[in-house]
Amino acid sequence: VLDLFFILVLHMDVAGVAYATVIAQLVAALACLVYSRRKYGVIFRLNLNPRKVESALLRGSLALGLPSAMQQTVGSIGAIGMQSVVNSFGSAAMNGYNAAYKVDNFIMLPISTLGIALGTFIAQNVGAGNLNRVREGMWKTSGACGIMSVLASTFIFIYAESMVQIFVTADEIQTITIGA
Repeated sequence: VLDLFFILVLHMDVAGVAYATVIAQLVAALACLVYSRRKYGVIFRLNLNPRKVESALLRGSLALGLPSAMQQTVGSIGAIGMQSVVNSFGSAAMNGYNAAYKVDNFIMLPISTLGIALGTFIAQNVGAGNLNRVREGMWKTSGACGIMSVLASTFIFIYAESMVQIFVTADEIQTITIGA
């Protein structure tokens, strides 16, 4: 919504999208802080008491966290590389790519959310020793994600141009062609 406001109302290009992104991130962070304060009474507590590091817990945390961190890092580096290549083609290509990227993020949101929920589900059931529920949850979630992927792909195939037009004006036909 802020992107549209900065682009369509304030007539800002890339700078408007940047401002919208920063504002949205700040609002989300403040909302989290307010929620934490109301629900738990304290935003955060810094404890300076030194404690012994439990090596087994540290190894387990690293074993689970490092692969995810590496995946996120590689994905981010790939996105930076892709954006730099797209930028070399000029502003119409940048606008089209960014519009298509926003559509993709919007369409993929339900699938990503299921993945996050599945992670929590698996953690709880592994902790409780219910490995059969983990397998069942994996299969059901994979099936739901597969169905949603087919539906999302069909939707994008049919309505790609209309969805890109949400983020660019109709007279920017070159941008619409690149983004769709």
